[in-house]
Amino acid sequence: MKNTPFRLLALSSILSFGAVIVLFTSVHTAQALTISPPSLEFGVQPGQQANLEIKLYNEDATQPIDVTTETTTWTSGAKPGEPNFQESATAEDIAKWITVDKGPIKLDAQGRTTVPVSVNVPADATPGGHYGAILFTFKNPNAAQNGQISITPKVATLFLVRVDGPNVVESGLIQSFGITGGSTSFQHLPVSFTTVIQNTGNIHIKPKGAITITNSFGKMVATIDFNTEKGATLPTTTRTYTNEIWQVGTVQPVTGSVWNQFWTGYHNERANFAIGKFTAKADLSGGTVKPFTMTASTAFWIIPWHIIIVYGVLAIIIIILLICLIRWYNGWIRRKATPKPTVPPQQ
Repeated sequence: MKNTPFRLLALSSILSFGAVIVLFTSVHTAQALTISPPSLEFGVQPGQQANLEIKLYNEDATQPIDVTTETTTWTSGAKPGEPNFQESATAEDIAKWITVDKGPIKLDAQGRTTVPVSVNVPADATPGGHYGAILFTFKNPNAAQNGQISITPKVATLFLVRVDGPNVVESGLIQSFGITGGSTSFQHLPVSFTTVIQNTGNIHIKPKGAITITNSFGKMVATIDFNTEKGATLPTTTRTYTNEIWQVGTVQPVTGSVWNQFWTGYHNERANFAIGKFTAKADLSGGTVKPFTMTASTAFWIIPWHIIIVYGVLAIIIIILLICLIRWYNGWIRRKATPKPTVPPQQ
């Protein structure tokens, strides 16, 4: 398929008009059109057909819309969970396997419909992951007659298709694991972790597992579930996961005078207290047919210096008071033990 300025403009309208597409959520909405599900993930054998349904709903209570469709392929975008749609597809791409009514599909105000979809996998399809999408373009059919500005926003249903076969490879590794921002010293929690997963196979993986945190004595103090959003890393790509955070309480903004800043820092350290050296270890796994494991670790320090200063000053005051009390007590004992001088009687 040749690239044309119109096609480039149509694809760029996905971002231009706010058609934000999020992987692996339950319902997807953009302006007046809701589609469900926003993603379809399934396995199929070469030479077989998968029959599916996509539900459309016009949220506008006053205006009908006309919906048209087109198929395309996609890969990972610049941001995690953001797909990058391809401008062309070869005869072997999954975009050619998807059959759907091209429209226009008419939806009355708050109208609903179900669109049947079939995915015909060729007998010689390459085993592994294939990633396509149906783009739904919608507009108000009365906009031109009413003199309104007509725009054509788009939403999408993503297809994550696993073509089964002996050559499916599920593998990956932790490319890097560390503290978000690179710092290894903190005053208090929270501490956020950044994990970069590299997919070295030919099928997408959804890493899962946990990050365990131990103190300097080897005692486990926290466990954080990994990838609760079930974000996928596509073949031959890397994905950065940053939603794993160790936190206990809320953190107040540090503002005002130096005095107020000091005590705000103190209260933040009290609410998110931790002290000493800690080690975070990521124990992850991936794959469905042939699971594999991935591990990595990193160390960091938490030094709540506001608390150290406050309790240090209190300790010094207590020590001074104890010294004074001991000196007074010792003097009292000496005075009590020393006999009073006797005065001789007068002649």
